[in-house]
Amino acid sequence: MNLVRPLLLSLLVAGPALAEADPRVRVVDFDDAAVVRVDGCFGYQTMIEFEAGDPIENVGLGEASQWLVTPNRSGDLLFVKPAQRSTRSNMTVATARRRYAFELVAAPTAACARGDVVYRLRFRYPPDPAAVAASAPPPTPGLDAIAP
Repeated sequence: MNLVRPLLLSLLVAGPALAEADPRVRVVDFDDAAVVRVDGCFGYQTMIEFEAGDPIENVGLGEASQWLVTPNRSGDLLFVKPAQRSTRSNMTVATARRRYAFELVAAPTAACARGDVVYRLRFRYPPDPAAVAASAPPPTPGLDAIAP
């Protein structure tokens, strides 16, 4: 029996799963007490993804003239890019349910040339307590639940 063909097919299917994560895509655990640093590059935009169904209500920038910030129509994405090569500021985003604090830094040209660019920043959220409670199996009656 020829095992080479099935082995090659399994490697083709598993190849993307075995590849390392792309460093240009960052996943950050949401923490309302944290400041998230966004290293931007002049000429590149970074897409920040917020939880679906939690639309952006307000965006505040420390130095609005040095950063270009645009939300998408549904309000769960924010596109950020430095308007100058060397700039630094902060940004606060308020959504319907959460508050986010960001430090915006335009990375040095050498870092950008090496490809040290964040294309996408996505948040990972803790489970919603109501959803966890709803998905829990119903309690099984114990001996004390049986009437005498």
